[in-house]
Amino acid sequence: EALSRTYDFVVFTTTDAANTLRLAPMFDTILLRDADPAAENLFDALSRFHADVSLIEDAPEELVAA
Repeated sequence: EALSRTYDFVVFTTTDAANTLRLAPMFDTILLRDADPAAENLFDALSRFHADVSLIEDAPEELVAA
């Protein structure tokens, strides 16, 4: 709650599916990397109770600035 009053955006990253499921209710928007093997399962689970869940694709390597 304090973070949402202080900041416009808070970005939290985790590679642990259990953390994602436990912390998801605290966030307005959830972005899952499509390249993550667990992404589709997490997307299905989160979509059941969270309104704004999206799968995002990584940019092709040739488009990523070094």
